[in-house]
Amino acid sequence: MTTITFIATRKNLDRSERELYEMDVMIRALGFKRSFLDLGIHTVMACTPPTSKVRFVDEYLEDIDYSIDSDVIALSAKTSCVTRAYEVADEFRRRKKTVILGGIHPSLRPDEALRHADSVVTGEAESIWPSVVRDLESKKLRERYDANGFPEMAKIPVPAWNHGPANQYLFHQLQTTRGCPFRCRFCSVPDISGQDFALYLQRSDRLLRLKREQTAEIQLNTLEAEVATIVALDGDFAALGLSDKLNGGAAVLSSSWQDGVHVVELADGGEFLAFSERAPSHVEVDGSAAHATWAAGRLTLQILGAGRHRLCFHFPASLG
Repeated sequence: MTTITFIATRKNLDRSERELYEMDVMIRALGFKRSFLDLGIHTVMACTPPTSKVRFVDEYLEDIDYSIDSDVIALSAKTSCVTRAYEVADEFRRRKKTVILGGIHPSLRPDEALRHADSVVTGEAESIWPSVVRDLESKKLRERYDANGFPEMAKIPVPAWNHGPANQYLFHQLQTTRGCPFRCRFCSVPDISGQDFALYLQRSDRLLRLKREQTAEIQLNTLEAEVATIVALDGDFAALGLSDKLNGGAAVLSSSWQDGVHVVELADGGEFLAFSERAPSHVEVDGSAAHATWAAGRLTLQILGAGRHRLCFHFPASLG
């Protein structure tokens, strides 16, 4: 069985330097080792076929053991931590370990990354990672694997939470969206995850939250409230509604694009929230004109009255 060790590296080479993103002062004061668990690595770990064994090392929690008994070392790096990731990769390769690099920086600079790895995975890796592992197992690993398009959010597995000590992290993350229609010059999200909103499409009847215990295991507790249904419409419009039980929001039942109009069916009244790159020309609720507020991509609307409602958002023809 092939053993794959996923490693989350530190950002700063000098450990005495402060790391504001990691909120180092706060986590030390509160007794944690790191602010955020690495969601990307844990998601890719969950995509690993059961024919391979998975391990996880977080350099913020423990020193890296370069003599570890592992067939493959898998590293993911943003630009902020790629210098350290390259350093770790080079040392493992010096010790004759196979190294695979992925993440935002290697995706944007794959030729550079290949100077420090045996193989580079570009793009969102969930759909292609099983193929990488199969090639590993058959000793046919290629230098380059490029994800084709973006994986369906509904098919992305739950992150492999059980591979890290939950009680060492101040925050735990849940992923609900990918991609962004905005084109901020400094941001890599549109290049990596696309310019369309990608959201979970299925309805969940329970909101699961992480409960931190003084053990190495994460326990999932059920919060007695329904979760929002989140639906993406044509990549330019995303509707979000929350159950009355949770915070007085309007639960979304369905959405569709009909004759140039975005149509959303709600289960009940409450606050409705959507994300749209453009403001609608006009909005109707149950056939009557309604006032909606649009600002910086956020569209809000208060729906009065219990029972089902039908919302129609009319946009300029170029949006459809």
